[in-house]
Amino acid sequence: MCGRSPDAGLSEAICLLPESVVFELQDHLGIRQLRCGQAARLLRETDTPIAEISAYVGYPDSNYFIKVFKKTLGMTPSEYRKTR
Repeated sequence: MCGRSPDAGLSEAICLLPESVVFELQDHLGIRQLRCGQAARLLRETDTPIAEISAYVGYPDSNYFIKVFKKTLGMTPSEYRKTR
């Protein structure tokens, strides 16, 4: 169990995985699409800064959020907001 206690939570275990594995896991579970869909709605309907939207939908690192958003929707959050 990687030297962790058996009481360690799933989120802690996921944090120990390589970024590429986490990305694929989120994709498989639909989490990424859900988060990006929620972010897209906020980008369309509000003027909330992207960093705040990123944190709100579960990505505390806004640079990582921008990468995920672009891979999911084909454009950056800033580009998406301009199209609204």
